[in-house]
Amino acid sequence: MRPQGRQCLAVLRDRRGGSLLEFGLIALPMVLLMGGLLEFAVLLTTASMLDSASLQAARYGATGAQPSDGTREEMIRQIIQDRTFGLVDMDRLVIETQVYQGFDSIDQAEGFDDANANDAYDDGESFTDVNGNGSWDADQGAPGLGQAEEVVVYEVRYPWEGITGLMKPIVQDLELTSSVPVRNEPFNQQ
Repeated sequence: MRPQGRQCLAVLRDRRGGSLLEFGLIALPMVLLMGGLLEFAVLLTTASMLDSASLQAARYGATGAQPSDGTREEMIRQIIQDRTFGLVDMDRLVIETQVYQGFDSIDQAEGFDDANANDAYDDGESFTDVNGNGSWDADQGAPGLGQAEEVVVYEVRYPWEGITGLMKPIVQDLELTSSVPVRNEPFNQQ
């Protein structure tokens, strides 16, 4: 064998540095996997906290209680902020409430006289203005927190951006939502 051949064989038999090479091949995928697991765990935790906070806020709203300082809306927002422990940016959180006469009217359209029998509301057809806004609506709910014994649906939405940015390509348009329907208590109206 020529001297170059012996050197090649010596290099191939040399096991030094093999562990470092194997670690280099495994390290990046492992870091990405661990980051992804962390991101997913925080996502699920935040979604769970948002559900719980929405339920507590709806319970408070259903009492009709007026805080000594501020409004009911501000108190509902404060309850959600307190129960999400800083995982939710309150500037990006959207809270919408819709008032209905009963649970059976949630997500129901206002009634109308279908003059041309096309099963769709057309301009000019008469309708029952349930929410009192002067126009036909596909959802008869009215914005607000409602009066005594009215049904209110609390919908909370939060656009999720993640905490590490590793999962951004996968969860780029993810929105956490929570919806809680409650009937207001028979509270005294002032």
